[in-house]
Amino acid sequence: MWLLWCELIAVISIFCTSAALAQGNPAGAAGEPGLSPGVQAYESGQGSCCGASHAHGLYWMDPRVPTRADLLCIHGLGLCAKGYEPFGKRMAQEGIATYAMDVRGFGPQSHAGKGDKLDLNETVADVRDVLETIHGRHPDRPIFLLGESMGGSIAIRTAALYPESMSGLICSAPAWRIYKQKRTALKGLLALFLPRGHRVNLAAAGVIRQATNKSALRQHWLSDPDHRLNLSGREAFAFFRFTRRTPKNAGEISRTPVLILQGLHDRLVKPSGVARLFNRLPVRDKELILDISAEHLILEEGQFSNQVANAVVSWIERVGSAGPGLQPSERVVLLNASHETDKEERTVRQLLSAAGVGAAQRQ
Repeated sequence: MWLLWCELIAVISIFCTSAALAQGNPAGAAGEPGLSPGVQAYESGQGSCCGASHAHGLYWMDPRVPTRADLLCIHGLGLCAKGYEPFGKRMAQEGIATYAMDVRGFGPQSHAGKGDKLDLNETVADVRDVLETIHGRHPDRPIFLLGESMGGSIAIRTAALYPESMSGLICSAPAWRIYKQKRTALKGLLALFLPRGHRVNLAAAGVIRQATNKSALRQHWLSDPDHRLNLSGREAFAFFRFTRRTPKNAGEISRTPVLILQGLHDRLVKPSGVARLFNRLPVRDKELILDISAEHLILEEGQFSNQVANAVVSWIERVGSAGPGLQPSERVVLLNASHETDKEERTVRQLLSAAGVGAAQRQ
């Protein structure tokens, strides 16, 4: 029991910190300054996303470009829907209408005192409702579900339960295996004896160093108030139990095409764990993209590279255009691999073995 609680505290400390770290400037409402010409961000006047009563969010579309697919994005712990603004704009310019919804307990409603407590199982139902509502409005377009970190675990669970609600699944660094659990657990335990307002900071210093080498992202974690870290004990335990089931959920995805993205320099989620997760997927059409230069966050808060964005668009095009006639493909792709170090090459070989794939393609 002691080890279980230590691991629980480690998980919560790491993912609260990593999610908060990436929070950036909020997305504006339609017509606000700062949006690219022709790219619009909308927020429902009722505070709901696409007709789902418990889902609050945003979406981006480019009226200059014919829309060919829809994409729903789920954020990481501590973040909210607006963290996908840069990515949503980029996808909109490619003809992919992009929606981002708040997980229960996060986002503007949470700050206003109107939000629900963190409830990942109910969030899965919210995600299903939003997917069905979007697709009901645009039945002629394929729809895809995307999640990063905690959002990746939510997306995997949704795909396992409701495969008919999506054309494909995209996950970035899905949360379940993390680094330095024992050390962070000790800091989390010590933090319990500090005043409530200082509890996260004891573990945060070390975790921030794990999360990124980018000073701007570190500063966001320290200064941006628009995130939520004060999980109750019940919420924390529920989060822990939910993410622990991620491998089991992945093992139940048998017919939904899957794209997984993972940064080789991720020091929060273990790339080896993600590679093993890829190997557990029984679906015949699956792809693992290893970004040699990326850290933990790949998609949120503008951390995506052009190579990553193009790879996501290409995958959506391939899966969306093929429909039921999709020819299965299983592969691992390396991005930004032109100047690998010897250590990176060894790590890639280990990940290929864990993923059950003999060789990788380089792009």
